[in-house]
Amino acid sequence: MDCLKYYCIQLDFAADKMCFLDPEHSNQQDWGKAFPLTAFNSGCFSVRENLTGVKGPGSLIDAGCNFDGWLTPKLFQQWTNQMKLPASGEARYPNGMLGGDTYPDIYLNGDGKYNGIGLRFLARHLVTFDFPKRTMYLKRTSIGPLTPN
Repeated sequence: MDCLKYYCIQLDFAADKMCFLDPEHSNQQDWGKAFPLTAFNSGCFSVRENLTGVKGPGSLIDAGCNFDGWLTPKLFQQWTNQMKLPASGEARYPNGMLGGDTYPDIYLNGDGKYNGIGLRFLARHLVTFDFPKRTMYLKRTSIGPLTPN
């Protein structure tokens, strides 16, 4: 992150491409929904939301995690509780929710010290990290997880 914090990087999973962009000369309207990035410990970034839609703790962005993400044990228990209907704007297993959008077939672990979003979830989108402006953009390109060609 020491080096990347100066760049704008776009991950196009559908096209198997990664591009470095000039944010001053790019059409940001094509980047999708904006999520402000906040500094997390160890130079990582997080967003204010989690994959259940529940208000409260945000999520670390982890492009090295090969599943959709993880939750704290308490939030995981709430997400998997099929006896209680979700509140408006929240999701229950096996669905997820981020930015008001519902995602089917989410795979989340429930053993985290904090919440996180992994690569399998990010791969459903065109992902743009505008690190200088501390913003992540998600433009949905797939309803479900991508499968290898």
